[in-house]
Amino acid sequence: MRASPCLRLEAPLEVRVDLLLDEYRHFLQDRRLLEAQLDCLVALHGREEVAAWKALAAQGAWRDFVARLLMQHYDPAYRRSSLKNFVRLPEAETVRVDSAEDPAFAAIAQRMLEERVTA
Repeated sequence: MRASPCLRLEAPLEVRVDLLLDEYRHFLQDRRLLEAQLDCLVALHGREEVAAWKALAAQGAWRDFVARLLMQHYDPAYRRSSLKNFVRLPEAETVRVDSAEDPAFAAIAQRMLEERVTA
């Protein structure tokens, strides 16, 4: 699997924030659970940065919280891991995702299927 062809989905930050707010909404409802997960990142980012993320959560600034977590933690970690684990990622086809709504993903999937059938 790690040597298989890859597909890279790219989405604007706002769309990615929408997706994560939906996928991880349980963290918005349980700050103790969220803070316990954030505490796991202290060794990587330091107490000050994690405290800043917690402060955003405490204020209910969820969009800012998720955006900062994406840019400062998730994206760099994902890049390192992906390039190390998926050798064909540099040659991956890139698909743009411009909406977090299910119909947008369905349209992308349909278009990709049609492209492969006609190829």
